[in-house]
Amino acid sequence: MKRTDEGFTLVELLIVVVIIGILAAVALPKFSVTRDRAYLVAMQSDLKQVMTMQELYHGDPTSGHSYWGGVLLNPTDDSSEGGDEPPFPISLSPGVRVEVVAEDHSWYAVAEHDAAGSASCDVFVGTSGRPSGVRHATLEGVIACGAGDQ
Repeated sequence: MKRTDEGFTLVELLIVVVIIGILAAVALPKFSVTRDRAYLVAMQSDLKQVMTMQELYHGDPTSGHSYWGGVLLNPTDDSSEGGDEPPFPISLSPGVRVEVVAEDHSWYAVAEHDAAGSASCDVFVGTSGRPSGVRHATLEGVIACGAGDQ
């Protein structure tokens, strides 16, 4: 009886599975860092939209040269809490919630993402100092992000 060398042995298959496992263990943490960075970029982008729309709204004489305040949500998100209807068109990224607090001639906004944990981004405009609701931004008009309270 002749034996042919076809196929793989059990040892060869186990070695391949171990190598794939090692590669996956190295690659998966890098993917989670990229995912977390994408959440921050989405929040920053949405805050840039809010900044632009706030300035356009403030410049409109029909607004009384005031700023708008309220809660912005993506209308496609399933959320028990409803957002406020802004007087300007805006489209937020999925999972992002932006709270805008407007005072006489100033405002600030804090953006949070459903999947970003304690990370958030914020910005303020029209005040000489940092408002109490802002956790990360230190310069007026500059969006800053971070994790938790700072």
